[in-house]
Amino acid sequence: MNPTAYVVEDEPQARELIRALLTKRHLRIKLVGEAGDVHTAADAIRAAAPQVLFLDVDLGGPDGVDLLRRIAPVDDLLYRTGDNSHTLVHRRGEARPLVVSRGIVAFDEAPRDQGFVRIHQRHLVNRKHIRRYIKGEGGEVIMSDGASLPVSRRQKADPMEALERL
Repeated sequence: MNPTAYVVEDEPQARELIRALLTKRHLRIKLVGEAGDVHTAADAIRAAAPQVLFLDVDLGGPDGVDLLRRIAPVDDLLYRTGDNSHTLVHRRGEARPLVVSRGIVAFDEAPRDQGFVRIHQRHLVNRKHIRRYIKGEGGEVIMSDGASLPVSRRQKADPMEALERL
């Protein structure tokens, strides 16, 4: 089955460029829709359930991170793993993570009251999906999907506190 994609970009010329690149160079990818703003995109993306999302982060209002929050209600987000340029967003029931072309620091804005805990420079986890903490120098957490993620020594207090609140 061919992968499906959706484009969210507020500049029509940029949407056209992405569409042209897909039709010329990536014939296997089927474009299932496009939008110029978060409001239009949110429901359409939920309905189309694309495998790839081409997302402009700066949309001149609610931004791409806001859209990700809308299409992913926070409970389905397991954890985010990233570096300075990309972040993988792991979701419940999804075999493949969403790839976001923004570093993980872009997601540090996720309020703690939404349940996210920084456990490592590269990992931000939803505390509701932490199943176990294994002690060690920093330790590691086992997530509800079975993933084992390291906890840095500096961040050790946050997951410990999160586990106490479960």
